[in-house]
Amino acid sequence: MDDALPFDRPTVDQPTVDQPTVDQPTVRIRRERPGDPADVAAVRAVSVAAFPTDAEARLLDALRAAGDCDPARSFVAVVDGTVVGHALLTAMILERPDGTCDADRIVALGPVAVTPEWQRRGCGGELVRAVLAQAEREGAAAVVLLGHPTYYPRFGFRPAREQGLLPTASWPDAAWMACRLPAWTPQDAGVVHYARAFMEME
Repeated sequence: MDDALPFDRPTVDQPTVDQPTVDQPTVRIRRERPGDPADVAAVRAVSVAAFPTDAEARLLDALRAAGDCDPARSFVAVVDGTVVGHALLTAMILERPDGTCDADRIVALGPVAVTPEWQRRGCGGELVRAVLAQAEREGAAAVVLLGHPTYYPRFGFRPAREQGLLPTASWPDAAWMACRLPAWTPQDAGVVHYARAFMEME
């Protein structure tokens, strides 16, 4: 992953409020089914549809190949049996100022993707809330992301540097965000490292 940001792409990350409609079908959020090729294919198809290139889909492929895509942390939005959205949590390495490191105290949110016909209809918000709840259940201290600065603050995300979480690249404060969870302590500040697949993303 270089210093370029994906948040200006036409995805759920755009700065518009999710607006569920009265007559829309029910959206169900569930975890990805472990070892289910249909779910894997459906998640990939959502990423291909949601973004202007297949970079996020290839990122998912690389995360799976490296064992960094845990189905327990991979959530899908389903409408009438069809997967229309996806959000993923991945582990990060926290490097503290004293040189000690920890895994899973800080987790990353992304990619987040919703098919074009279901964007701005509430799917993205439900997925974000689901992954934040999962991170809290796991005892994570915070969730970080690169995302649109006017979309994610409604879920509790704020500039990450101001909260003591530093990236390994020069991403702007407006896009580099974190949401502290109840398990946060002052010892959870430091530099956070994404999984290798993120850093190698083209």
